Amino acid sequence: MSSPARPYSVVQRHQLASYFGLTSAISWASWLGLMPGSLHIQTTTGAVLNVVAIAGRSIAALLLATVSGRVELRCLLAGFPLSRLSVRWMVVAPVLAVSVTVFGALTWLVAIGVVVRSGRARLASRPRVEVATAR
Repeated sequence: MSSPARPYSVVQRHQLASYFGLTSAISWASWLGLMPGSLHIQTTTGAVLNVVAIAGRSIAALLLATVSGRVELRCLLAGFPLSRLSVRWMVVAPVLAVSVTVFGALTWLVAIGVVVRSGRARLASRPRVEVATAR
């Protein structure tokens, strides 16, 4: 009778299958947590579950590299050298991200008809459209 396989040996023998399986499990489990309707994405728990689901690929890669050992984890993290980034890009990237987010939020508010005047937000009044019925 053979001994049960250790998780390390299973991950080493089936690296790609382990990655896709773990990625799917993390992402779908997080999104299934939002499905019953009790958790909305606007709640803190819902937002965290959504971020975990979106980051499922990265989380799976870090977990599998950690299970495989320190050498594999170092190889994975060596691909992200921060010393190669210039200070200009470290400033531009967050400013650009915040700018795009604010612009998108303002565009969305205008699209749904929220008008902001004198510090108060209200829905814009829309003209009534009456449909004439044929007699």
